Amino acid sequence: MTLAQGGHALEGDWFVVLDTRAAPSARGSLAVAATAAAAIESDWLLDLHSDWITEERRLEWNDSAARVEARERMMFGTLVLDERVDTRPSGEDVEVLLVERARAAGVVDQDPAGALARLLGRVAVAASVVEEFPTAGETLIERALAELCTGASSLAELSRRGGVESAIMAALERQRPGASALLDQLAPEQVALPCGRRLRVDYQAARPPSIHVFLQDLMGSRSGPVIAGGRVPLVLHILAPNRRPLQVTTDLEGFWKRHYPAIRRQLRQRYTRHAWPEDPASASGKSPPRKG
Repeated sequence: MTLAQGGHALEGDWFVVLDTRAAPSARGSLAVAATAAAAIESDWLLDLHSDWITEERRLEWNDSAARVEARERMMFGTLVLDERVDTRPSGEDVEVLLVERARAAGVVDQDPAGALARLLGRVAVAASVVEEFPTAGETLIERALAELCTGASSLAELSRRGGVESAIMAALERQRPGASALLDQLAPEQVALPCGRRLRVDYQAARPPSIHVFLQDLMGSRSGPVIAGGRVPLVLHILAPNRRPLQVTTDLEGFWKRHYPAIRRQLRQRYTRHAWPEDPASASGKSPPRKG
């Protein structure tokens, strides 16, 4: 910084102005000019008035970079002697702020593919049949999000770590070793039908697990598939060959007895390529084409 004093220029970071005078400016207004001033070096303040020196560290959220930054300042009273920005700060306070901002950014709430909801649904099933299995819910999410943010300072780092789903799986493993394998055993991603087809199980935290299945694929079975060691029956969304919903039930045997006869009369003439036996529980069905 340059300060004009009596026709001379002083160079320095800080100045003590001892005397000033008012002088007209080129625009006709009055300007204040220093007539006596002295440059001050920052080191002088550190040597002579160290008791006035304070340091502060303030965490800030950089919206454009989506990260936590630490602004560190050395102050002489209210004057900033030195300032720097740490773009990769660490510490518990950094992680707390990152958790808050990750929540606000929708890291947890944005689940377009339903992966988090599916995982929480699977955890809920496992916890319903194994007492010591960690329970699904907000506590599990908060714990996983906190662990995901440990040692990180930006949303980009969270994404590289695999997101909340990966953090939940890691948290489950730490809380109960072998949880991942047990989860696959009790709440599998897919189930096999007697006809040979494998179907993806639909899991949601607030609903029982279910599958969407063609009626023909259930023929030859008196009961629907079950998970969790045979303790949780899957809700069957039974579909016609054209994928139109026919029935939602967990009681396949009751469906065969009460509803199938009427459905058989309606569909056997329209879908002549499919078998429509009178006793479907004892018959073997043939999987229909994908396009009805």
